[in-house]
Amino acid sequence: MDTKKSEALAVLNAFADRELNRDVTTKENGKSLNPISRSHVKQIALAYAKRTKAHPYRFSRVSRSFLNAVESSTLNFIKDRVNRHPSRGRTLM
Repeated sequence: MDTKKSEALAVLNAFADRELNRDVTTKENGKSLNPISRSHVKQIALAYAKRTKAHPYRFSRVSRSFLNAVESSTLNFIKDRVNRHPSRGRTLM
């Protein structure tokens, strides 16, 4: 029961993060900013699963919640790096 509860909480947190990150992904010049390429994330995840899992052909799809979690983590990583960067210079490192 605890596993199901923690999974549900993780999904809710990912959804909440996605909602909070909407302000970061606002449109610029009429185009929506997307921090990840969903097709590339799918390819990487399936290739990694194929190499590391005991049953290589078990996974053939990637869920929307997985992609949302990756997008949310990416946005949080970007925001964290920008916030930690000193306010000097012109280049984010």
